[in-house]
Amino acid sequence: MMQRLVYILILAILLVEFLMKAIQPLARMGSLIPDLLSVVASLMIIGWFGYSKLINIHPKYILLLVVFLVHFTAGTIINEVSPGAIVAGMRNYLKFIPFFLLPAVYCFSDDEMRRQLWLIMMLALLQFPIVLFQRFVSQAGVATGDYITGTLNISSELSLFLIACIALWFSFYLKKRITKPIFLLGIAALFLPTTLNETKGTLILLPIALAIPAVLVAKMEGRLSSLLPMGLIGILLVSVFVGLYSFSKGGKDASVVDYFAKGRFVEELYRGAEGKSEFDSEEVVGRVDSYVLAASTLSETPLYLLMGLGAGNVAQAFHPLLAGKYTDELEHMQPKRTALAILLWELGLIGMMLILLGCWLVYLDCRQVRKRDDFSGVFAVGWSAIVVLYVVSLTYKNVLIWNVVGYFFFYFSGYVAASRVAETPLINSPKLQ
Repeated sequence: MMQRLVYILILAILLVEFLMKAIQPLARMGSLIPDLLSVVASLMIIGWFGYSKLINIHPKYILLLVVFLVHFTAGTIINEVSPGAIVAGMRNYLKFIPFFLLPAVYCFSDDEMRRQLWLIMMLALLQFPIVLFQRFVSQAGVATGDYITGTLNISSELSLFLIACIALWFSFYLKKRITKPIFLLGIAALFLPTTLNETKGTLILLPIALAIPAVLVAKMEGRLSSLLPMGLIGILLVSVFVGLYSFSKGGKDASVVDYFAKGRFVEELYRGAEGKSEFDSEEVVGRVDSYVLAASTLSETPLYLLMGLGAGNVAQAFHPLLAGKYTDELEHMQPKRTALAILLWELGLIGMMLILLGCWLVYLDCRQVRKRDDFSGVFAVGWSAIVVLYVVSLTYKNVLIWNVVGYFFFYFSGYVAASRVAETPLINSPKLQ
């Protein structure tokens, strides 16, 4: 039953929502299916834990979760968040947690995890023909790659998802779990869509996805000399990206090299924006500007800087009833520009640090689990890179609202955490099969 729930989640966020968009009355319903699955997962976790009385998780995560929920609740009370905004805040920050806890109460076998991963990889490979159709048929002639999204919502979400898949694919190749021909075919199909949707962040994220698994495996196996051919693979992929980007792109950003060399990348990061009203200025808030504005504005009231303005009280909502007190008031500062900015606005420094601490704890568990020779050990090599990718993405995009990123990150991080406890039990719990 648990395995079926995960299958349904994978299909829902990678395929069903995309298909339901074609039927306009069902578009919103498609985006709510994962939320419903979170409710189902919560009920199943409660039922299964009540039956087994066992949990496969380190107490540090339980403590972190309790502190986060207390902080979340305190921020809601202090800021007198409206009921509708509370619902929006819970949807943004709490809906992924049940899937983090799922591997803690149900011990997924290696075979079950392989099947889940293969389903995700098959749907990831499906992005290639869909992206080809979008680029050269449905969106042919469009000057930007922003509409090349595969089955996801936006192009940058697609790129981050595919780069994460590349990190895992590369890890399984390095650990000799897939053959070289299969690896080359898979890496091509996963990589090429990132060149067609023209997400320039690929030049930062892709080296991370390749370098971390390569270094980890080389260190574990004592073969540092193998880093040279692995480095050549990375250089080749980056060169292909630069070439294909320049070939397919027009306008001022026709050369991705010029985009970085001539300072347009720096300008997009930081513009010195002051967060002026749209009636006073047409300035665009840069990525760094978004969290500088949040920190500087909130610092005027130390309590707000620490606690934030309340979950759901600042972010944009899809329905007016779910809008928060500051949704319109702070829109000119573009709080949704990056995840780091919206975390500061809504949860403050404490909430932001709790989330970063959770990422650090998962990374530390990856360090232990990746020493194993079973499926979880190989998986943890790739997941080490994905944790870093997630943290980096928090500073560049509002990844908090992306279902694909959120559900997969929390669920598989929970799997790594459960695997660590299964290796060295700290709570009376059954070992993973």
